[in-house]
Amino acid sequence: MVYLSEPFVLSWSLLEAMSVGAAARAFAQSRYDLGRVCLPQQLAWVQSLSAGL
Repeated sequence: MVYLSEPFVLSWSLLEAMSVGAAARAFAQSRYDLGRVCLPQQLAWVQSLSAGL
């Protein structure tokens, strides 16, 4: 039987949390970055609305 001490288990939990955090950050940046994604899309939307008037 292998006994995993608390520091070992905590270190794996920390590594897993960090990797999930990095993936979540990359996901958010690729889809919701204000300067590269959201603002250009909003400006294009407003321009399309004003072109229709």
